[in-house]
Amino acid sequence: DWFKKQTIKQLTDKPNEQGQEIIRTAWQIMIGGKLPNKGESTYTLGTKDDHGDHFILHGVTHCGHNDVNGAFIYPKTWNHSVVLWLSLKGEESLISKGGDLTAPARKLLSEGYAIACPELYLQGATKNPNVYAGRKQSYEGFAGYHYGYNPSLFAERVRDALSFIAMIRDNEHHETKHLLIAGVEGAGIIAAATTALAGTSVDRLALDTEGFRFAKLNDVWDVNFVPGAVKYGDVPWLLQLCESAKPSVLEVGGAEAVVSALIKP
Repeated sequence: DWFKKQTIKQLTDKPNEQGQEIIRTAWQIMIGGKLPNKGESTYTLGTKDDHGDHFILHGVTHCGHNDVNGAFIYPKTWNHSVVLWLSLKGEESLISKGGDLTAPARKLLSEGYAIACPELYLQGATKNPNVYAGRKQSYEGFAGYHYGYNPSLFAERVRDALSFIAMIRDNEHHETKHLLIAGVEGAGIIAAATTALAGTSVDRLALDTEGFRFAKLNDVWDVNFVPGAVKYGDVPWLLQLCESAKPSVLEVGGAEAVVSALIKP
């Protein structure tokens, strides 16, 4: 009870700037990472295909022991701005199985934006992996042991996105002047956490929360479960940390609405 009261006092009695710094530090600890330093995140090109007015590239971003596959779509007339497209559908959100670009991808390309789309960790997973499952131990299914030693699935995905941001920032062959983030199709809150930790590296953020709140979760193995997220203000306070990126927040909108909000004058 004493710890709880001290936490509440810290988060409510301090000036806004200091309170936000406490929340930002808490999220950095909960995610277990931050934006990589210059040179820590690199890229290896796999394939590059010409599609008339644009190129589609596939490759791997390397950051420490972390390798993240991803797709890049570059218009041949590029405005030197990149949209980091975060979606739990991965590149299928941008490129159909037949190889055609989806409406959101085509809209961004028509405006001159390049698009970077990482394959977020364990894409398609329906829950956090329980590393203790099946061992028939008394602690099987106890979240305290799991999250005391293992990062959440949500944290791994935010780290993937941060690795991509650093790689885009440091790429000498494709100088990026503006970085924008779109969070759609289940990845809206991942986009918010990524932006909160990336700070001024992100120029604009648009996301669809789909009405999500951490406090609504009733399963510790949910793909979006993050220990401590509710304690530090849930989604509203997380979004406050993104203010430097001039966020457009849609509680319900969809990918095309996010694109319109992202590139509005």
